[in-house]
Amino acid sequence: MMEIREVMSGDETPVYELLCELENKELNKALFMKGFAMQRKDRSMKAWVLTNDEEIIGYVSLRILYHLHHCANIAMIEELIVKKDKQRQGYGSTLFAQALAFAKQQSCIQLELSSKQSRKYAHHFYKQQGMDCDHLKFSVNIS
Repeated sequence: MMEIREVMSGDETPVYELLCELENKELNKALFMKGFAMQRKDRSMKAWVLTNDEEIIGYVSLRILYHLHHCANIAMIEELIVKKDKQRQGYGSTLFAQALAFAKQQSCIQLELSSKQSRKYAHHFYKQQGMDCDHLKFSVNIS
C-alpha cells in the first residue's frame, strides 16, 4: 500500500541512497547524515517519503522562505526523487502534489525548483505538473 509520511528517524539511509541516485554519485555519508539531522530541526524545511509496502521509494523536500522582493512566502522544492525502477508510475506526481498542497497551506504564492540543464526528463515531468521555466539560476562553485 502506498503512503506519504513526513521523514523520521530511521529514514536516513534510504533517503541517502535515493539522493545518491539523484546525483548519480556516492555522497559523503557522514556529511549527509549530519545535514539530514540539521534539516529535520530546521523550521523552514519540510520533507516527506513515499512508501510502497513500507519500502521508501520516493522523497521530496521543501523549503519555505519569505522573499522581500515578493513580499510573500515562496516554496522551493530542494529535492524530488523516485527510485529509477518506480518512475513513470505516478509516484513523482504524488510527491509533487504533496509539496504543492503544503505550500498552499503555508500561504506561499509560488512553488519553484532548480533542475540541472541535462535533466531533460525531469524538465518534461515538471512541465506536466503545470510548472513554467521562466527563471534562470546562476551558480559558481566555491569549494
